[in-house]
Amino acid sequence: MIHEKLANVFSELCHTIEMFILWACIKRSTILRGAIVRQHAWLEGCIVGWRSVVGRWVRMENTTVLGEDVIVKDELYVNGGQVLPHKSIALSVPEPQIIM
Repeated sequence: MIHEKLANVFSELCHTIEMFILWACIKRSTILRGAIVRQHAWLEGCIVGWRSVVGRWVRMENTTVLGEDVIVKDELYVNGGQVLPHKSIALSVPEPQIIM
């Protein structure tokens, strides 16, 4: 019952939800249209751009920003990374930096 009420409130706020989020922890983050956050990902204080994909068991925090169409591979840690559009991340980013 509570889940249904939360889903109704969320859908009213977002109008149309075109993202796929399953068993992920998302805190103080923005997920833009068409983004996919895979299982067991942990996002805190992040912006995930349009049509981006966050892999399984990924941890992103500290104001990480993903541009449009960014792919973050499974099991990575991204700490404050700013990733430009149309990139793929295959290695962890332990210190804040711009990924070009």
